Amino acid sequence: MSASRITTATEIETSGEESSGEVEFVLAQWDGELWIGLGSDHTDRKAETYNVTVSKQMCEKPIASEFWAFADVAPHWDQLVMRSFIEEGGARILYQEGSVTAMQDPLALIKGYEGKA
Repeated sequence: MSASRITTATEIETSGEESSGEVEFVLAQWDGELWIGLGSDHTDRKAETYNVTVSKQMCEKPIASEFWAFADVAPHWDQLVMRSFIEEGGARILYQEGSVTAMQDPLALIKGYEGKA
């Protein structure tokens, strides 16, 4: 995915009504320290049925404007829960909820990226 698709905007525009997001944690390296925040892998679901790469490029990827030092959250990593909400009929409705432990461990992701896994 292109880095130009990443945004901290509170709203994004899509080309249709076939897109949705998935809450995920976001890792960032800054000033020699690992940081963690939240983001959404917003994807056009209709386009995903015929080309995943195209579907990922069709939508901006919103990320939180605030991150935490990974060292501060690592001791209680297994207690962290991510949630996302949608607005439907004027009501805020829980759309997705899950423990961060259901995803790959952040340090394992980094090792895999570095080719050390």
